[in-house]
Amino acid sequence: MTDCFTSCLIDAGNMTLESLHLGTNIKTIKWAPQNDVLGHPSVKAFVMQGGINSLYEAAYHAKPVVVMPFIADQAENAAKVRPLQAAVNLDAMHCWLS
Repeated sequence: MTDCFTSCLIDAGNMTLESLHLGTNIKTIKWAPQNDVLGHPSVKAFVMQGGINSLYEAAYHAKPVVVMPFIADQAENAAKVRPLQAAVNLDAMHCWLS
């Protein structure tokens, strides 16, 4: 495993992975076993949407999370985790790539 993992779902017109100009410490892959990735000692934090199962997995592996909720119960899940000082919540509607 490499030092940093990220998964990217790109669905924004003609945007490509190349257009994101990702750093050399970021590896993009189509799929990875999330629980195994979170258990890797090189993973320092988990950027995620706030799904409850992903939060459980992050908690199990004691990884802090950055939550960007999009739909359904994700905002509520993020609000429950923040007081535990295990998460930073971002408003996805105000996060843009530049």
